[in-house]
Amino acid sequence: MAISPALTAVKGFAAAETEREYTHARELCARLGDSLELSPVLFGLWVMYLVRGELRRAHEVAEGLLQLAQSAHDPELRLYAQIALGHTFLWLGGFIPAKEHLESAIAIYDPEHHQTLALRYLGFDAAVYCLSGMALTLWQLGYPDQALIRGNEALAWAQRLFDPQSLVLAERFLGEVHLFRREANAAKENAESLINRSAERGFSEWIPRATTLRGGGIVLQGRHEEGIAQIQEGLAALRATRFELWRTTFLCLLAEAYVETGRLDDGFSALAEAQAVADKNEEREHEAEIHRPL
Repeated sequence: MAISPALTAVKGFAAAETEREYTHARELCARLGDSLELSPVLFGLWVMYLVRGELRRAHEVAEGLLQLAQSAHDPELRLYAQIALGHTFLWLGGFIPAKEHLESAIAIYDPEHHQTLALRYLGFDAAVYCLSGMALTLWQLGYPDQALIRGNEALAWAQRLFDPQSLVLAERFLGEVHLFRREANAAKENAESLINRSAERGFSEWIPRATTLRGGGIVLQGRHEEGIAQIQEGLAALRATRFELWRTTFLCLLAEAYVETGRLDDGFSALAEAQAVADKNEEREHEAEIHRPL
């Protein structure tokens, strides 16, 4: 269990070494019958499958987390199980159940008792994770103002915690909400803050996602070629690390930028890749955007 988060930081969430150690930890927990230790192990596996885009496997692990919590009658375990299910449903396109699970998690969260749990769950504070996921869910359900409110709440809470891991998480989700709202300057500022903070803290895996986000903000500012280069750089890094999540989002934005510069064939190629990624992973969070007329 000590090795797994360290490997996550050094090798990345989606690395084969990370999967091997979490799988080993799960086997040991099962042998010992230790449900309290098994929960953060399953959560680590869930994050790994999620970022790889293996959404069905992520959903199975999230369901296992919930079953574990129900059998143990433990609100701590239920808190992170609801988070896992909420985020998984978001990417599967089940926005109503995503909202319900995240609301359930927020209702469980007690700062006095649950704030320190982040140390066991990859450094992510549960409230920040809930509020950030709720921001994207509300956007997809058609509530852009509420989405921004929740995203800002996540960032404010992470700032109060002085928790760098939760802070980069909140900045990443809030930046995407700004991007969807076509708030170019805010999206770019979020991305640059995320890049600087990740570099300072050695959170190298966040930098490709922040680079694509910054590129998206630059595209919305009308500097298409510069933005295209940034998005391409970030996407290449994501592919190299097996990080599938968010690729569809930025391939759609890349296509839009190509069309704006008259590169229609490149635009259609980007959309075809986005659809292929969505189909392979059963990722439906951003699929409607693929079919939006450009």
